[in-house]
Amino acid sequence: MKLKYALHRLREKGVMRCLGIMRERLLFTRWHLLWMERELDMPLNLRPLYPGLQWRRADSAGVQSLKQYFPAFAHLAPELLHEQTPGYLLFREETVVGYIWFSLRDYYDRQFYHYHFTVPEKSAFVINVELLPSLRRRGTASVITRIFADLRGRGVERISAVIADTNQPSLALALATGFNERGTMLQVSRYFGAFTRAQALSYEPPLLSHLRRYKGESAA
Repeated sequence: MKLKYALHRLREKGVMRCLGIMRERLLFTRWHLLWMERELDMPLNLRPLYPGLQWRRADSAGVQSLKQYFPAFAHLAPELLHEQTPGYLLFREETVVGYIWFSLRDYYDRQFYHYHFTVPEKSAFVINVELLPSLRRRGTASVITRIFADLRGRGVERISAVIADTNQPSLALALATGFNERGTMLQVSRYFGAFTRAQALSYEPPLLSHLRRYKGESAA
């Protein structure tokens, strides 16, 4: 199974991109992560859903369906489900086409940054979110806003996330779903795949004004 997945990623990304990823993971890589926040006492603009698109709370059956399009996350999802972290699956008809996962307590990110994130009381931290590219501009912001409403019903008052400054689609989606910049950038450096160093840097918002044109659209 691991060999099959490795061959799939090689065909998907190409040899040179895969070699670059190996260099980053084995030698050195650095991320600049923007802290984004959304207060859930702000209005939740619940627009009509795109036909055929819906969300459900994650369960063991749904997690198994992640293997079709999200094999890299499928191995982690059962652990998160066992830890009772709230996860949600996005469906088009009966096919899982996206997911979003949260932590309601301090979280150690073991998938990407290998960093401990502090999660205050009555807050949720976005562990990961991934959508099929075909979902862009197809109502995903409306679905995610409904998920926020479900979290609010579970006592969550604030959602925070960190997003790489190079990940323009995710930043645009965050703005479309009501997130704002905190004014903090987390610089995370990873050495030889084993040692992590992080530094919090302050900046004066807005840094993402060029993406504000996406705000208010019904999709990302």
